[in-house]
Amino acid sequence: MSSSSDETRVWCMTRASTPGQVTSQATQREILTRACQSLALGEPIFLDEAPGTSGRSKKFAQRPMGLFCLRTLRKGQTLMVTAIDRLGRNFIDQYTTIQTLFDRGVRVIILKGWGGQALDLKKATDRIMLAILAWVSDIEAERLSERTKEGLAFRRSQGLSTGLKTFTYIQAFDADGKEIPANLYDKMKGHHKRNLPDRGWLDQLVELLVLQKATRAKGRVLFDYCAERGFRTRDGREWWRGKVYVNAKGVYTNAISKALKTVRRLAVLGKLPDEYNHRILSITGDTPATVRPKWKYEVPRAQPSEPIVAVPSEADMDSWNADQLRTWIRSRENMPALVVAR
Repeated sequence: MSSSSDETRVWCMTRASTPGQVTSQATQREILTRACQSLALGEPIFLDEAPGTSGRSKKFAQRPMGLFCLRTLRKGQTLMVTAIDRLGRNFIDQYTTIQTLFDRGVRVIILKGWGGQALDLKKATDRIMLAILAWVSDIEAERLSERTKEGLAFRRSQGLSTGLKTFTYIQAFDADGKEIPANLYDKMKGHHKRNLPDRGWLDQLVELLVLQKATRAKGRVLFDYCAERGFRTRDGREWWRGKVYVNAKGVYTNAISKALKTVRRLAVLGKLPDEYNHRILSITGDTPATVRPKWKYEVPRAQPSEPIVAVPSEADMDSWNADQLRTWIRSRENMPALVVAR
């Protein structure tokens, strides 16, 4: 590449909010390519975010491609996106990012909302339009989150599947409410899925809690009791089998202890069927103060040391092609977030 073309590089960023949007980024690439041709901007260099990159929970400078843009783009170059929500879903972060690039002399082109025209934040009308579009994208993301939560709450109230599989099993049924084999499930034919409590499994855990309360049984005693009684899940799996760990206090089985702690916590939170909530609480006498939340049991892992990666100079990067740039970006995905001074 010549130095003149380096000064007028066109960078096109694509992003998909969820991993399931496989074709979204391909569609964005096609739209951006045609826009570059119609605006005579030359061959674009694409910056593809990893599928599922959030634009709401992560700021622009915390995303690999966003950090690359803030560190690399220089005066005279262009950043193009299909819509403002591809830069993020946070109003303040969007405005700050665009203002930072504009102050550096980078042209920012947003196809939806500006019709392929570059932003000029010196104009009051452009600043007002930018604020409106950023605010709308922020509100849209918030409303989408609210609708998702309302939908999940409704499905839980109807007993339909929401992905929660703790002490439950999935039943497929047709429009008449008749159970059908899982291999015949077809959403297009009006088939549905329902989360049903695995009462056999819950009865086994209640029996273990009674034994534990009466005899203070733990470890190998519970393991042998499950083996003698032949406790199994609905699909015939011996859930209590697994590695037996030895600690300073004795021998215990990880699968049994984990299941008992989980069922006690869910009973306190009221997430089991009412009859099991009452039975378990009457046996254990648990309250929210005695059963710690799930995250209290998680042991923080040691953070690995950051690998040392040589940072090339700008002179070296000017001679790179698009493939070399993408390779370097992937190698720097674990870089610390850039703090942009305002």
